[in-house]
Amino acid sequence: MEPRNFVEKGGAAHLHVPYDGPPQEFHFLLLSKATMLAVAAAIEPLRIANQLAGKELYRWFTMSEDGAPITCSNGLRITPDRPLTPLPSGAIGFVCSGVEPETATTPVVLAWLRREARFGRTLGGVCTGAFALAAAGLLQNHAFTLHWENQPSFRELFPKLQPSASLFEIDRRILTCGGGNSAIDMMLARIEKTHGPELAIMVADMCIHVRSGGGPRRRSRRRIRWPSAPATRISWRRLNSWKPRSRNRCRCRKSATGSTSRADSSNAFSNAT
Repeated sequence: MEPRNFVEKGGAAHLHVPYDGPPQEFHFLLLSKATMLAVAAAIEPLRIANQLAGKELYRWFTMSEDGAPITCSNGLRITPDRPLTPLPSGAIGFVCSGVEPETATTPVVLAWLRREARFGRTLGGVCTGAFALAAAGLLQNHAFTLHWENQPSFRELFPKLQPSASLFEIDRRILTCGGGNSAIDMMLARIEKTHGPELAIMVADMCIHVRSGGGPRRRSRRRIRWPSAPATRISWRRLNSWKPRSRNRCRCRKSATGSTSRADSSNAFSNAT
């Protein structure tokens, strides 16, 4: 496999992270009809953390059972980095599933999960990945969750297992989330545990994401290193200093410009306050 750059050049946002150790590796096993939204939501916080820190805190790879492209639930195809292989020491493996999870798991996948569990690897399920973890016998005596729509069918297949109603669960070596943006919350919790709350807060800010599940919801107090362009500097200052206007002023602005409505304007800037 060709060398990859895991640190993209970012914009103005930066955070000094005092860490010089090896990067944490994440390996995402993509099953047929995996949900692309949940997969991207699990990977993007890792990329953004590297970008903010300016160095490799994390690496991520995708896998399929045989290395062939997989078709996601939205019909788009993803070409993975590699076929199913043993995880390196210290790596975390996630099973990413989506619709029809009952038929997406194969004996090869289950054997791989059981082998990695015997070697003490940390494993997880994204969206409906808990189906595969349960079939491999890895969820007993663990708190776990999966997408709410699939929980009734999960209980029918695994009546002795009870998924939680939480967006995500981290219980010892098992990490699970309910899909969609809950994958962001799960990864933010992992980032906070490894590199501290300030990095997790800044990653959430970069994702325009309000944390759920008990994570810090405040915005970062770090000062952004502004670009030198005056127009960019002025526009960002206006954005960060924006405050809700009175109803009358909003109405006057709308009548003068004929552009965004007051409701739309408030929504557009709600994440900046």
